[in-house]
Amino acid sequence: MSQIRVMALHYIEIICGCTSTRFGDKLGLLRIADDGSILAICNCNENCNQVFTSPVEFAKHGSRASSVSNWRSKVWVRNCNGKKTKLSKTCLLRYYRGDEYRRPYNEVGHRDQFLNCSACNKLRRFELRTKEACRLYHDAVARPNRTCYDMIPGRSGGHVTISKKGKAQ
Repeated sequence: MSQIRVMALHYIEIICGCTSTRFGDKLGLLRIADDGSILAICNCNENCNQVFTSPVEFAKHGSRASSVSNWRSKVWVRNCNGKKTKLSKTCLLRYYRGDEYRRPYNEVGHRDQFLNCSACNKLRRFELRTKEACRLYHDAVARPNRTCYDMIPGRSGGHVTISKKGKAQ
């Protein structure tokens, strides 16, 4: 796959670099751990041995810019043939979650869901914020003949009825 320098028990080190149109290539080492964390060790000159906690910081250092939006294509590794391969074209970022947005701890990952009443054909909204609301929604989905009585507002934790015209009731 690529030119691996060190293959330890819990990480690998790969020769990498950062391409800048203005300043050329900066070489370094990419240390990828089995938990998904990535360290970049810069070797751009003899005096520089900085360690960066993410490839984004390494790309900023290599291009001497305050922000780098396309760091996945600026940072590269060498493949078996010695050619540069963009980091985005390899499988090395499969478990990397460094620049991904994470929800706050207390926010539930569900979204609002809508179901039709089989008797009156009203569209009911379920705000899936609590376990009780999720349970009520999943019970209603399991019933093919669900009615408005099954989707009572007091049981769901505050769902809203929406008519076919889009007005809340």
